[in-house]
Amino acid sequence: MKSVSGSLILLAAVLSGPAAVRAHFNVLLPARYEQWRASRGQEVPLRLLWGHGYEHAWLDARRPAELVAISPTGKVTNLIDAIKPATVRSADGKERSAFGFTYRPAERGDHILAMRAPLLWDEEEEVFLQDYAKSVLHVQDKLGWDRRVGHPLELVPLNRPYGLLPGQVVRVLVLRDGKPLPGCAVEIEKLNATPPAESELPGEEFITFEAVSDSVGVVVFGMHDEGWFALTATHPTDRQVEHDGHKGRLVERATFWIHVVGASGAK
Repeated sequence: MKSVSGSLILLAAVLSGPAAVRAHFNVLLPARYEQWRASRGQEVPLRLLWGHGYEHAWLDARRPAELVAISPTGKVTNLIDAIKPATVRSADGKERSAFGFTYRPAERGDHILAMRAPLLWDEEEEVFLQDYAKSVLHVQDKLGWDRRVGHPLELVPLNRPYGLLPGQVVRVLVLRDGKPLPGCAVEIEKLNATPPAESELPGEEFITFEAVSDSVGVVVFGMHDEGWFALTATHPTDRQVEHDGHKGRLVERATFWIHVVGASGAK
């Protein structure tokens, strides 16, 4: 088995590249920014975006390879055929491709939305990116928010990922093939409801925060603000992939969404 220190050296090499490897992530959330919960039987519009959520620097989203919803009792609903093409306006004024779909939860409890993106070749870093993403739709009862989906790289919350207030701490377990992954870099970044003015952007250190999972695979973040936050783990594997005329190392990334309410939403 590779040592944790060896993994960190490899991780540092991969993460020293441009934002294409690091900051861009998959948005898998309700279309209405403030929505994080629903009622049983309610039709919920959701959206799939790809890009840098803090600044709304969107890129063209790719159609997922897999998209499912898992009910509190474990029923899996395949949502691939429900996906419809859409567009989103990036902060630079350009229209980018996105996707939308609806989901109607039939049970009370926490419904897990999970996707696997198609393999992506990063030309500059010469690596393949395999992205996974998941979020939780809360439906009237606190049940099943820590369900494991089974992605090769997965983030599992150790405390409830919704109904949080600014200042609370979240603990997340990083899993690789179902086992805790120590020494894995995890970033957290806010998805702003609207793009901030360029003059109001803080330094990068205050946009994307970073931590490394501990010896038992756990990472801890303090939630400093309200809104939606993406936690993204990055794991450079030893696997070499050949696809579409390219050959390179496979880098896995897993994004998990957490919602923090403001004082007005805590009712």
